[in-house]
Amino acid sequence: MAGGVGLPDRVDNLDRRRGPQDLRVACAELPEESRITSLVIATSPRTPSATIGHSMKKEIVLVSWPVPTSVYHFTRVEHLPTIVDQGLLCDKQAQSDGVLAIEVGHQDIKAARRTRVVPVGPGGVVADYVPFYFAPQSPMLYSISKGNVPTYSDGTGRLVFLVSSVERLAEHGLQIVISDRNARNLVTKFACLGDPALDGDFVDWELMRAQYWGDYVDGRERRMAECLVHGAVPWSAFETVGARSKTVLDEVRAIVGWDQRAPQVVMRPRWYF
Repeated sequence: MAGGVGLPDRVDNLDRRRGPQDLRVACAELPEESRITSLVIATSPRTPSATIGHSMKKEIVLVSWPVPTSVYHFTRVEHLPTIVDQGLLCDKQAQSDGVLAIEVGHQDIKAARRTRVVPVGPGGVVADYVPFYFAPQSPMLYSISKGNVPTYSDGTGRLVFLVSSVERLAEHGLQIVISDRNARNLVTKFACLGDPALDGDFVDWELMRAQYWGDYVDGRERRMAECLVHGAVPWSAFETVGARSKTVLDEVRAIVGWDQRAPQVVMRPRWYF
């Protein structure tokens, strides 16, 4: 298992084949700058805990979380060469570096995310984080598919999904914050991995498994719960790239190549509206 800052190279007896009832997050007593990265997911019942680093600070059983916890980010296929080379950058860094060739999001929402403070973990504002959803079919994707973004009218056909998991992101030593709904909202709650608040219905997993959100209380906003990764996500942290059509799939394969270390490239039209 790859470690982040201050992490050892392996954790003894780590077993990710267990079901959600065995999902554990262990927070080690590590220096402040690496505490968020000191998270391991899932231990066997034969092992009371999976300990990283020094003495265990706390252990939380997240009984409701799926294992693995897949997360999804969509972007235009034209952005892939930069992502392969530099990783997926947070909005603030991407704007600064000028690597966003095509903006697909609501500009007013993105502006709000540049001032919305994240009160936990590394802090900063939402735009300091790379956002992931917990389901591919999101209200934002639906809005794009219906032409409801004033500054973007090219639909979803050339959007690709970059897929990882909370477990894989943690293994890469990345700093992760979870929001219970759209992270730009003033009523949104935030929690770091290892916070007991994450257990229960902090993320509504039944809602994430549903195709649509209209029958749920606050369904639209809650469907946009986010896995926020501070700074950037390296290319090696992605497991899958999904495309809607064979045409775009072939473009992705031409960019990514056939390196065995590259993410799996798949066609997933059911992820789209």
